Amino acid sequence: MGSGGLRSGLPELVSKLIQIPSVNPPGFTVNVAGFIKDWLSTHGLSSSIYEYSKDKPNVIAKVGKGNAYVMVKRLKPIPEG
Repeated sequence: MGSGGLRSGLPELVSKLIQIPSVNPPGFTVNVAGFIKDWLSTHGLSSSIYEYSKDKPNVIAKVGKGNAYVMVKRLKPIPEG
């Protein structure tokens, strides 16, 4: 998918992301990371989830050829309300 296709799908992506329960506390973002990993896979990008501490994941994706990586860091939930 080209960048134009990604941009046009951005509102739908954000809408789906904010529907995933991740309210702080407790700030459980594992499901958000899983959703991002699945979305990247659907769009042809390989990725992995690494937890720097329990239930605090980062998503690392390989982009393009060579050693280009994107890190989705700090999946930060906010308090409800």
